[in-house]
Amino acid sequence: LAIFYFMVFAALAICKALSEWFWFGASTWGEAALRSATAAISNAPMLCVLFLGTHLRAEQISQGKVGPPPAAELGMKLCTWSVVIETLLVLVVPLLTGDAPMVSSQEELKFRGEDRLVTGILTLVKGATTIGLYLGFS
Repeated sequence: LAIFYFMVFAALAICKALSEWFWFGASTWGEAALRSATAAISNAPMLCVLFLGTHLRAEQISQGKVGPPPAAELGMKLCTWSVVIETLLVLVVPLLTGDAPMVSSQEELKFRGEDRLVTGILTLVKGATTIGLYLGFS
């Protein structure tokens, strides 16, 4: 998750640099998609710290013999895959709809496009990843 986080931010920095060097304009298609992806992956550092703390506490309680219980590991995997799928979804949206998703002031992603079916399916998948993230936390 941490590597994926840094890959998205590195790709955004590279895209911005290329955009400035070759005068592509203020905001290119790729840069808008990567900026939306940074909003989608903004939970990654918090999740990494939470997972690390959970793992260390489980090892402290068991005196180094076992890690977290299987239910906690399942929650960690669910949260991780929810963030990864949501980020990949945001990166694929411009290919499907022709427009990058909008990011509101609360960093909520909103899809827009002319094809209502594709937009509806993308919104449904995004909602499923959000539910998976919340279920993994609890």
